[in-house]
Order: sequence, then C-alpha cells, then structure tokens
Amino acid sequence: MKLLQLPSDLTLSHDGVRLELLDLRHEDDLVQACQDGNLWKLLYTIAPSPDKVHEYIATAHAMMDRVAFVVIDEITGRAIGSTSYHDILPHCLRLEIGYTWYAKSYWRTREHCL
Repeated sequence: MKLLQLPSDLTLSHDGVRLELLDLRHEDDLVQACQDGNLWKLLYTIAPSPDKVHEYIATAHAMMDRVAFVVIDEITGRAIGSTSYHDILPHCLRLEIGYTWYAKSYWRTREHCL
C-alpha cells in the first residue's frame, strides 16, 4: 500500500495544466513527450527512453513512497511530462516533489513553471 493514499480520480488543475495520477493510458503521449528533445539522452533529467516508458510507469506504481502524476496540457489534452510526490514520510508530515520532466517544446513556457 502506498504511504500516501489519494483518490484514484484526483486531478489538480491551474492555468491550462492538469495533473492526473500517472497511468498506462498515458503511455503513448509520454513516449512522444520524451522523444521531444531526446530527453533520455540528457544527463540532468530522469525522463525515460521511449522504449522504457512502460517500465517507468510500472516502477512509479511499485514504489511505496512515490505518487506519480502525469502533466497534461489542457489545450491539447495530451500528456507533456511527469512529476511526483516522493520520499513520503507520513509520521513527519513531509514529502518531496521531484522526478519532474517535460517535453522539450514546453521548456521555458508557463506550463513548465507551474
């Protein structure tokens, strides 16, 4: 069981960007997102290679101290990246935000800053 339980239909939205819990239905969009800029080749990002997106999603789901989200551009309806709550410590009321990456075409845009 995850250390932080959230409703399966949870969505967070603001200014044209929506976060949903990461799911395999987002796989195709995330493959395209990580190909936008060949993100997996960069040393400073954790974006998966296109052939590892399925594994990336499965690993995120398997981690007890991580809750992964997909970032969706509400204008296009497509997933443009991912972010997570992780290193969750319920007894300290603490978590971190990370594992964040966006398709390169969204870098330095309002979506990237939200």
